[in-house]
Amino acid sequence: MLQENTPKQGLKIDRYFTEAHRDVFSYYEYDLRTSIIKDPSGKTIFEQNNVEVPSGWSQTATDILAQKYFRKTGVPKGDGKEGGETSIKEVTHRLASCWTKWGEEYGYFNSKEDADTFYNEIMFMLLGQYAAPNSPQWFNTGLYSEYGIAGTPQGHYFVNPRTGQLEKSTSAYERPQPHACFILSVEDDLVNDGGIMDLWVREARIFKYGSGVGTNFSKIRGSGENLSGGGSSSGLMSFLKIGDRAASAIKSGGTCFPSYTKVYTSHGVESAESLAKKCDSDPNFKFVVFSYDPIKQDIKPKYAKAWKAGNKKIVRIHTDKGYFDLSHDHPVLLAGTHENVKASELKQGQRLLSNYTTEVTIDEKNREVYFRSHSRDEYLSIEALIAYNLYEDRTHYAAHHYPEYQDIYHEVLRVEELSNMDVYDIEVDCPTLDDKSPNSGHNFLIFNNDSTDNLIGSGIYISNTRRAAKMVCLDLDHPEVVEFIKWKKDEEKKVAALIAYGYDNGYEGEAYATVSGQNSNNSLRIPNEFFDALKNDGDWHLKARTDGRVMQTIKARELWQLINESAWACADPAVQFDTTINEWHTCPKGGRINASNPCSEYMFLDNTACNLASLNLSKFYTPENGLNIPAIIHATRIWTIALEISVLMAQFPSPEVAQLSYEYRTLGLGYANLGAVLMTMGIPYDSPQATSLCGAITAIITGHSYATSAEMAKALGAFARYEENKEDMLRVIKNHRYAAFGTPEECIGLSIKPTRLDQQYLSDGLKAATKYAWDLALTLGEKYGYRNAQTTVIAPTGTIGLLMDCDTTGIEPDFSLVKYKKLSGGGYFKIVNQSVVLALKNMGYDDAKIKEIEQYIIGHGTLMGCDAISLYSLNERGFTDSDISKIEKRLKDAFKVEFVFNYHNLGEDTLKRLGFKENQYKAEDFNLLKELGYTQLDIEAANLYVCGNMMIEGAPYLHVEDLHIFDTANRNGDNGKRFLSAQSHIKMMAAAQPFISGAISKTINLPNEATVEEIAECYQMSWKLGLKSNALYRDGCKLSQPLSSSSKSDEKTAKIEITKEEVADEKVEKLIEELTPEQVIDAALKIINASTDTKFKRKLSTIVHKKRLPNKRDGFTQKVKISGQTVFVRTGNYEDGTLGEIFIDLHKEGTTVRSIMNCFAIAVSIGLQYGVPLEDYVEKFSFTRFEPAGFIEGHDNIKNCNSIVDFIFRLLGFEYLHDHDLVQVKPMQEIAPPTLNANVATQSTSEESMYSLLELNGNSNSVNQMNEHIKKQQSDAPLCNICNHSTVRSGVCYKCLNCGNSLGCS
Repeated sequence: MLQENTPKQGLKIDRYFTEAHRDVFSYYEYDLRTSIIKDPSGKTIFEQNNVEVPSGWSQTATDILAQKYFRKTGVPKGDGKEGGETSIKEVTHRLASCWTKWGEEYGYFNSKEDADTFYNEIMFMLLGQYAAPNSPQWFNTGLYSEYGIAGTPQGHYFVNPRTGQLEKSTSAYERPQPHACFILSVEDDLVNDGGIMDLWVREARIFKYGSGVGTNFSKIRGSGENLSGGGSSSGLMSFLKIGDRAASAIKSGGTCFPSYTKVYTSHGVESAESLAKKCDSDPNFKFVVFSYDPIKQDIKPKYAKAWKAGNKKIVRIHTDKGYFDLSHDHPVLLAGTHENVKASELKQGQRLLSNYTTEVTIDEKNREVYFRSHSRDEYLSIEALIAYNLYEDRTHYAAHHYPEYQDIYHEVLRVEELSNMDVYDIEVDCPTLDDKSPNSGHNFLIFNNDSTDNLIGSGIYISNTRRAAKMVCLDLDHPEVVEFIKWKKDEEKKVAALIAYGYDNGYEGEAYATVSGQNSNNSLRIPNEFFDALKNDGDWHLKARTDGRVMQTIKARELWQLINESAWACADPAVQFDTTINEWHTCPKGGRINASNPCSEYMFLDNTACNLASLNLSKFYTPENGLNIPAIIHATRIWTIALEISVLMAQFPSPEVAQLSYEYRTLGLGYANLGAVLMTMGIPYDSPQATSLCGAITAIITGHSYATSAEMAKALGAFARYEENKEDMLRVIKNHRYAAFGTPEECIGLSIKPTRLDQQYLSDGLKAATKYAWDLALTLGEKYGYRNAQTTVIAPTGTIGLLMDCDTTGIEPDFSLVKYKKLSGGGYFKIVNQSVVLALKNMGYDDAKIKEIEQYIIGHGTLMGCDAISLYSLNERGFTDSDISKIEKRLKDAFKVEFVFNYHNLGEDTLKRLGFKENQYKAEDFNLLKELGYTQLDIEAANLYVCGNMMIEGAPYLHVEDLHIFDTANRNGDNGKRFLSAQSHIKMMAAAQPFISGAISKTINLPNEATVEEIAECYQMSWKLGLKSNALYRDGCKLSQPLSSSSKSDEKTAKIEITKEEVADEKVEKLIEELTPEQVIDAALKIINASTDTKFKRKLSTIVHKKRLPNKRDGFTQKVKISGQTVFVRTGNYEDGTLGEIFIDLHKEGTTVRSIMNCFAIAVSIGLQYGVPLEDYVEKFSFTRFEPAGFIEGHDNIKNCNSIVDFIFRLLGFEYLHDHDLVQVKPMQEIAPPTLNANVATQSTSEESMYSLLELNGNSNSVNQMNEHIKKQQSDAPLCNICNHSTVRSGVCYKCLNCGNSLGCS
């Protein structure tokens, strides 16, 4: 067993960034800022004043530091009091000092001077955004060593480095939990240790700390396999579905209480035990709790369920108004900040958010909740009652009007530990009673255990935990692999049906909460043998887990088609190339690599963990000097040491993970901002120069990381299992070296040779640095071994990427050219990605041309100089200088000009002065500019002048040959055509993969029009180029994505728009603005009837405006079978009930007939929206004859048809035109369109799509504009579950650009 107190000489640490005897804080200047995070409505959800950060930090980075990484309680303040962190100096010192102290104690440094140098160098990089560790480090590291915060133990383990013995942790933070990535094993056992149910417990412990976990479930026997006690197994899928719900409960805030806890329900106050018994006796029983949503500042009634959940340690929270008993790890909600704090970690003087009244009533029509005020003897809305506890500026208002609520909070006096007892879970994630609002908050009331009948202020709000992050892997020969492949695709069909009936389609909405498979990423483990069978059109055998017999044989090409069709339909499953992964395995004697973490960058043995850090490459580049390779090498060495020390000091969620992490010591150093650096250098992302540079940088970082690991092995000893794996590990290191030298054909033991590092595009210095890195890594490794079995991965760097002000994450390209820079007072202003400006400068464009290109992209940000909507014309229409000042102030961050002309910005008094009534200007479709007489052409011209094109295509002075340098992952603007191909992403991954210990977290986005065949090509290309995994996402394939695509027109009215030109006929002498719509139509008809010029007629027809459908619309869904072929027909209506769009969906995805019918539906929908009468369609297409045809199952009146098209137009004629001659069974009376299908929210996919385009109304504010723009750029991204803003992809996770939240494992 490895002994870390062996007397050996520690490491020498050189200075690169800092100087001896100089205070490290003096290298930067600092600002005191206010951090405000707002939701899309503009309401503040987090605020902290006097946040100290370096002056060069952006406001976004400041907000993430303050809201996410500052420790809020227990920090000594020097005057005998405790508080929270307020400065970057405190946080970075907490981390760096902790690493340094542990390193000193266990011999990592040669001297005290070396330890001090390590501290200063890593502090310099943290303060300057050169690098950052993963989020768990910011949360946990140094809390004990710097502040003395111990915390109640959470069931973690560690190996004592002095004795080599496994021990159980005695506190939460003495040994921090710095690891973000975990891989767990599961045995084919139901209840014993290591089995299925034990896995759910181990997963829960990881999810609770915000980390992610992956598991390969291939050991679980398939459905129908024999059980040892007789009978047959229910199969893998049944357990996967239960495990998925277990993860969902943690996501949604399953909560643990003693049996006697009083819960506020719609039936009154009831104990947790009583509620659990009712749920147990009646599976359909659900009760209603009142859930407080801190984002929306309101209370909504939500369904809940309860059950008995085992035995836990209980703590009693004593407050000034009573006491509460909770499980020790239960989060509660603080008044004012809404911070979630564990019950066991509450401190004296903290205030808990409380309730306001005893009695509650619900407005059945509007689902509004009202609370009874005892002093007024009336029911009041929650808004005034809750105001003062949230924001200081509203305190006096609420206290003045409602004096009985001045002190409605609980002040903590002390926290007392009780014994273990039975606890009960309450899950608030059943469909909400209010289908119109997102299910974004699950904080609900519990009451004092000693409360009296007067319950005012006697309850507190307990809160939910973070969403689980989980990877489910399965071997391709598992007997249930077909069901696994189709799992999510089939669940998406259920979701579609629920959405069709009006359920919320949000990421956290009721439709997805109802089905299974939504709480994990799914991946298939595919060996090379399968691709051989695919090539030879061979068979593939699915084998029993118990005895290996063949249970089913399927054609490889059929299974491959299923995989690709499913990935096309719902983005799952992803693929992991099992043979490639294990041929690059450094420690095969310890077992196979079976799984990965949820983001797919960490791939190693089961029951191991990895902690991550990333270098910000943009900090190592300047236009004058290029890439600073010595600085990258130095930073790599420092951070490899820091990550190794993190393994030394860590605790882990299970004994197995603690033991193996100690024995193998895997690390995950990576980098971010490659895409931004390439653009700045003027190198196109999809060029061979770019892939060569990526390969060289990756090779240098990983080579020197392994060299540092060998240095540490010299000083402290190699990892415990090195000797038994020595031959394999050195083989892998040599293969890395062959790839770095550009000779991959020399690689040993690899079925697929890695991508060649093309030396011709590298400078002599880069060539030499790349070769030297691997010569050094191999030479030192052969001599001393390695301290770590793996050292590098490329992680998503979501939140920490924002903390470092990175434009791009990992090896991703930029996702758009226009970004929104956050202001310290809230809100945003629009800027061109700074990489664009720097690239133009480096390419020789002068300042004047750069300015014009920049203005082309983002506009002038002012109406000054705009002819279409001039300031003078606004004055003429009644706008005062004050009104114009308000408009000008908001234009710089406007996504569209219309969005600043509304009562939110101008004020209601202004709108009334201009002659509008409240019911007018508050209407959803109110457009002030149009009401003032500006035409659509005026508005569009003003938008181009003020807001720009949001793209660089067509910019003045830009050379055509330079255009591809600025290509991004997505199309830019409304009219952008260019975007990077999927192949360019795969080639970039292939350039980096030969030099990464683990893998690369990255999702490759494909356009909506991508085919199943293209999915297959991407997967095969990834395998052939030696990648370890690939996750694809076809835009629009999941129903949870927000409505998006293009916003070329936000026209919501059926009014005819009239231009300021004369009608072409010379006989018409009036100006257009003097004509009525009827006169225009008459004139147009006369001209058309009199003219034989078909070109002129076509030109005239182009002025007809497409009538926009409402975002939320009525319609119906009809399912039938025509000669066994399942057909879905869905319709969307205008507000007046007329038909506006149709959707036709056949049962099998990806087929030619289905695609043809889809295109046919698009064509018909476009015609309907341009005014083609439905009667014409019915007349033309009814009775059309082709196969399939025949008897119809599923419709009461239409029993036979000549074709699918014949049925569709019989159906539409019957339902919308009430033409009973089209049906075989006459109805007894007129039948109205079904009401169960009302309010169907459809989604947009492309400009030509039958789906309606995203429409924004005049009530949007600047935050909404940014939000909607991001939705358009990455339409698959869900809304943030913290602040409700749009998120963007970060690897296979999502990150919120507003609050920094990550929806993923780290």
